[in-house]
Amino acid sequence: MKIFISAPFWNEKEAQRIDEIKNFLHKMDHKTFCAKDDVPRFDPKKGQKDRDRVFKMERNAILKFDLVLALLEHPSSGCAMEMQFAIDHKIPVILFIFGDDPNLNQSIWLDQTTRVRNTEELEAALKRVR
Repeated sequence: MKIFISAPFWNEKEAQRIDEIKNFLHKMDHKTFCAKDDVPRFDPKKGQKDRDRVFKMERNAILKFDLVLALLEHPSSGCAMEMQFAIDHKIPVILFIFGDDPNLNQSIWLDQTTRVRNTEELEAALKRVR
């Protein structure tokens, strides 16, 4: 399965989490795409045009994948946009929640996503999506 990973990567903890999940998915022979590794970073000096270019690349990538896997410990506007884009295009979304942020536990996407909290639940959810 081809999986688009949606996740913030503002700090080392978030970047490491992405790498761990990618490795887990690769061991199960899934292909992955994540902005952290697969999209050139936007240049703030170039302004909104460059940001729009990056967002367009991400949206185009989502359309080529079977599933969006959102890795969230706290709300993220970028992940929210990617999840909603996937939902709008009938692409399944799995929301992997880390921690107990009440804003995520009451997210508007809860009725439109599968929620998991560990890799065992993720593996089971992936089997159901196939």
